[in-house]
Parts: sequence; structure tokens; C-alpha cells
Amino acid sequence: MRRSARLLFLLVPFASSLLAAEPQPPALTGRVVNADGQPIADASVDIQYTPPFRRTTRSDRDGRFSIPIAQGQTASNLQVLIGAPEHGYVSVFGDVITKGKIRLPPERVIRGRLLDQANAPLPNVRLRVIDVLKYPDDGDHQLETFLAGRTAFGDVLDRGRRVLNSNSGIETIFPWQMTGPEGEFEIHGIGTDCLVGIFLYGESAAAETIYVRTDDGPVAKVPRTTTHTTGEFWDVYPYRQFLHEVKPSVPIRGTVTQAETKLPLTGITITPVWFDNWQISSRRQEDLQVTTDALGRYELIGVPLHGDRVFAAPPVGSSFVAVERGLKYFLGRPQQPLDFQMPEGVKISGRVTDSQTGKPLSGGIAAFTIPDNPSVKAIVPSRLSGERSGMRVDQDGKYEITVLPGAGIITFRVATEVSGQYQRGQGANQITNFRTDVIPGKIYFRTQPHLLNAEEPNLLVEFNAEKGTPQLLDLKVGEPRTDVPLYFTSQNGGTFQVYYSNQKHDENIFSLAKDGSGTIRFFGKQGRATQAVSSEHDLAGWTYVEATDKSATIDLVSAAQLSGRLLVADGSPLAGARLHDPYDYDPTTRHGLIPSQPGSGYYPVTDDEGRFKLVGLAPGLPLTIQVGVSKGSYLLHRRIAGKDIVLEPGGSKDLGDLTIDQLEDVLKPR
Repeated sequence: MRRSARLLFLLVPFASSLLAAEPQPPALTGRVVNADGQPIADASVDIQYTPPFRRTTRSDRDGRFSIPIAQGQTASNLQVLIGAPEHGYVSVFGDVITKGKIRLPPERVIRGRLLDQANAPLPNVRLRVIDVLKYPDDGDHQLETFLAGRTAFGDVLDRGRRVLNSNSGIETIFPWQMTGPEGEFEIHGIGTDCLVGIFLYGESAAAETIYVRTDDGPVAKVPRTTTHTTGEFWDVYPYRQFLHEVKPSVPIRGTVTQAETKLPLTGITITPVWFDNWQISSRRQEDLQVTTDALGRYELIGVPLHGDRVFAAPPVGSSFVAVERGLKYFLGRPQQPLDFQMPEGVKISGRVTDSQTGKPLSGGIAAFTIPDNPSVKAIVPSRLSGERSGMRVDQDGKYEITVLPGAGIITFRVATEVSGQYQRGQGANQITNFRTDVIPGKIYFRTQPHLLNAEEPNLLVEFNAEKGTPQLLDLKVGEPRTDVPLYFTSQNGGTFQVYYSNQKHDENIFSLAKDGSGTIRFFGKQGRATQAVSSEHDLAGWTYVEATDKSATIDLVSAAQLSGRLLVADGSPLAGARLHDPYDYDPTTRHGLIPSQPGSGYYPVTDDEGRFKLVGLAPGLPLTIQVGVSKGSYLLHRRIAGKDIVLEPGGSKDLGDLTIDQLEDVLKPR
């Protein structure tokens, strides 16, 4: 019979004696017991505060413990790690603490070996647990059922309940360890029926995360992507004993020097950049990063041989500007050394406020420079890094950012929680330099570290920084706005949940209509089309709203459907092709959007037979469908599957078989 443990918590003040002169601080008290009510002695209880501060105690032989709580903390916002010999660790959050119950599961010891591509053992590889997930436990073998039913590994991770992860202080109980002479390792402290992520890297081992299951199931193969186009699967290993082949890596070495003086720079952080098919998160990249020594030297290990970039960042507050370099390969090995030239910049500071209210705004600020800036040429073969071109602006609206001397553009984007109150692209029309027509009808600027899309930030301001002279630049964001109420009617009557498009002119997504109504926000006088669809995709409609309208109404009728089948030149089905509305969609025109589709959201793709079906479409609103076909990050095709299609209420139109090569090519000049 499975044994479990309960942890009963009460937030109480320490008992004060009658003679105590001062009140004692509050404490978290409880008792660790198993399912039969027997105490668990020597269980560790670890309260995690802002790292690295923590408080730790152990239960006594009766399973009881008492641990002081930091000033200002309450039981509801505490995070507690609990473990015991021969049991798995768990993380207890406030709501569980309040209920006073928790299960301390039996331990499953993970045993594995790492091998290179020649089947030789890999000793001295660094590894540690970074993630522990549980799945619905309303029946037996739930992990097995869940793994078998997933179409992509990302879905597996998204649906799991994290028992332990990097945010719960997991590094305090699962520190780094090294594989032994035969590439072997053991991990203790994991409970039953979990999915465990283990991050690894080494001098000859490319960084990656492998996953292990602690139920009794076999190796599970889960597709890496929903489209299966890569043909790659993620192996989930059984915990008892497994072998894993690690991809090779070669240490990358070099120096960082000041671009102007050629003197070495110490304390510079060197980090590999995320690249295609490298399945680790940005947080794991931080595990790989190193800093330069007193001579400006560094050694970076664990970078996969198919990587393409490494960036160098100065310390916070430094007067230098972050740079990066691309990796070049010869006979499959990165060319060495990889040296960086880091330029000294100019500090621009100021305050960001709302132009209408004068109140400070928080968000993100970034700096861009022109490619022919002399400072850009001086750092070749290094280039400016997009990884550190921006920074956060605090609640007081204050900022300080280091830019290259010369001409450039500063951008600001408001925090997500207030983004709907501000138009994007403000100030772009006043900047006439650096423009490029890379996408007709859109404003882009030819800048570094990358092309600047004027529709991304809320504000763009041109600057010209003089070397050695700090600059003060206050930013004012926002323009007068008008809200037009939007209502919905239906001949079918009844109640229904509705989503509508173009709530804001620069975000062509569908928003939920709360309490049966919505709002169309204008920052100017130009009207725009908005369409609506019910949550069941059975009703849809649209209207054109002007900024001067007192209100607007969409009459929902029976929604339309559109289907078809995509083929390649030899007549075989094209699976995994993405269907979308035009990238240059203009909300001020009367053209439709594809609403979120059942099971695939805003990214519907063709199935294994090349077929697609779009539902919830607005009748009477012309709709253009584009098809995107990619390989990795490389776009192979962007074709028009149907142009200005007008559908009838309740209608269903089949486009038939469409051969991708015969469709109009959006990527080629017409």
C-alpha cells in the first residue's frame, strides 16, 4: 500500500511565558506524519525567501518542528521545501499550507549513464535537476496516459503541475554533480510518478535537458513539435537505469578588449545565444555563462557544434556596450579564438511619463544605431548585441541606458498591463533617416543590432550622442484616445461568449467581450473593421467602426467555414503548413482575420493528409488566406491559398486541392 505523509501547519506566535518581557516573533509550526499517522523524524523543512536568504530546521523524533518566520511574512505567501530520507522532496505553497495537508511520496532513485557518439563513457559532465512535474492523479498510470496522448513535448511541459523548479529553490536540494569514470550518475530525493528534467553540459558534452519518468513505464517517445515536420522525438527515460547519447561540444576560447585602447576587459559576461533546435531555455544559458579574467580571457563550454552566436555583456552600470559574434566552423569545429572588441558608449538618462497625465510609466527601453556609425565599424568582426540592447524602466519612470556615440533611435514600450492604453509607433513619422522598404506599407528602420519595426514600440525618438558627454532625454508617451462601445446581437437569442478583433488598431487579435460588450479604442480618426466570433465558433459577424461613432453593434449570424487540401508538386500531401491572414493586414480596410481555431489557436496547420478546415469565419467580410512553410527558422514558402474570399452565412466553401508551387508567391516581387 502506498504510504503518504501529511504536514499540518499552524501559524502561531511562539508561546510566551508569563514572565516574558517582549513578544516572541511568529513561527511556522507543524508535524510530519505518514498516511498511518506515524511521525517522520529528521525531515528537513526549508523556508525560501528572496535568494540567498532562507531558514532551515528539521523535525524531531515525533515529527514536529517550529521555524521562525521573517518579519512581514505570513503563511499564505511562504514557500517551503520538505524532504526526508527515502522520500521525495515537495514544495509547499501558501494554499497548501492553509489546508494543512501534503504528501511526501516514496523516493525513486534515478540512475543513468552518459555516452558520447562513439559509445564511450563521458566522465566529468556537470548535471543537476531543474524541473519536477506531476500529472493528474485521478487514476492509475496517469503519466503513461499523458505521455502517450501528447502531440508535442511542449504540451507535456505546459500541462504538468510543477512540484519543484528553479523558482522553488530546487538548486538548494539538487546541487550540481559530476558524472563518474563510466559516465554514471545517481539522483536521490525524487518522488514517484514524476517527470524530471535534468540539465547537463561539459567540456565535450553539448548542453541539453533530458527527461526521466519515475513511474514504472518504458522509454516514451514524444514529438518535439506539433507538426512532426522535423521528424524528431524527445525520449523520456525510465528512472531505474538508462543510457543517453550526448551530442559533442568543443570549448570556445577568446579574449575581450576595449575597442578604442585594445586593453583587456575583466568581469565581462560571455553567454551563448539561443539558436535553432537547441532545446534549452534562456535560464539554462545563464548556467553556461562565464566571465573574463584579469587578462580579458574566457573559456565557454557546453555550446553545441551547430550554434551560431555568442554575446559579451559588460557589468550593470558600465560605460561599455554589449557586443556579439557569429560562430564560424571549419571541418565541423568552431574557429578559434573568438575575440571581442567592446566599444565605450555614452549614457542617456531621463524619465518616461504619460503625455496627458504627467504620471511616470514603467516598461522597456532600447537603443538602436545606424550601420555606418564609425563606432560600429571599429568593433568588426564583433557587432552590437540584440541580447542586451534594452533595459527595464522602473515604476518611477526613470531610466539610464548606454548607447554608441553618434546617431540612433531610442524606443520605449509600456508595461504589458497598460499596453492597451497607448498606441504603438508614436514618433515614427517624424524620423526620416534610416528608413527601409523591406515590407511595403510598413515603417522599418535600417538599424543595428537589428531592423527596427516601428509598430513594436509605443514611442520612437531620434538622438545624436556625443562621445564623452552624458545626455538627458525625457520621454513623453501617449496621445488623446477615444473609446467606442461595441455591442453584440443575435437572431438566435440566448447567451453566448464572444471574442472580437481589433480592439486596438495595432493588435489584430481577438479579445474577450466582458459582460456581453466590448470597446474599440482609437488614437486617431481612422476607422477600422472589427469582427466577432462566439466561443463555440457557430456564430460570427463584423462591422466597420468610425472613431466618431457613439457606439457600434455586430449582428451575429451563422458562422462560415473554409476548407481545402495542400499538396506538393508530386501530388503528395503537405503536412504542417501554417495558415494565416496576410502579414501586411491593414485594420482600416474591410478584410477579415482568422479567429483562434479549436485545438490549434491562432496557428492552424494542415494535418498529415494536407487538409485544413477554418471555422468561425465572418460572412460577407473578404478573407485572404496565406500559407507558410518553414524548415527550422528558414521560411521556404509564403503563398496565397485564396484571395478576397466572401462567404455566406452558414456557408461552407471547399477550395479543393491546392499545389503549393502553383500558388501566388508572396515572397517574390509581383
